Amino acid sequence: MQVYFSRYLTMEKECEIIEKESGIPLMDLITHFQVPQKDIYPCQQCKNSTVTVASISKLPLYLNILIKRIDVENNVKNSTLVEYPDVLNMYQVVDREKLFSFESETKEDDCKYELYAVNEHRGSVSDGHYVSYVKVEGDWYCFDEGSVFKDSKFKNHNSLILFY
Repeated sequence: MQVYFSRYLTMEKECEIIEKESGIPLMDLITHFQVPQKDIYPCQQCKNSTVTVASISKLPLYLNILIKRIDVENNVKNSTLVEYPDVLNMYQVVDREKLFSFESETKEDDCKYELYAVNEHRGSVSDGHYVSYVKVEGDWYCFDEGSVFKDSKFKNHNSLILFY
């Protein structure tokens, strides 16, 4: 049983996601991750073109998603708002044929994850720091260096890692 799965999602310019006024929905980034991509890894021996397809065939108990905001090569931070839900339903993006082949009792509710923590990066690529928000008994708390306080307004353009 896989208990933990971590994946990073890019927000590159060639990504065919249309940014909505309020931001990019997280599910659009996840769906884009599964789009077939040509020639990412060409065959080393015959040099033929390849098509790479990523699919999710097994869901873990915990899901961590890193939103790749920092382009180290160009020293740029992408501050596009990513809209992420309190409850993430992965039912529409899993390979249901593989997922349900052994678990006939698995239902859509078994594909839902509840957000319990968010890590954000404040500042620029060269100068910034990390802040964490953690849900404790239904309330959200901000952990910022030496201080801890209640704060439920953490969904912003700085969100970096989502813990479900």
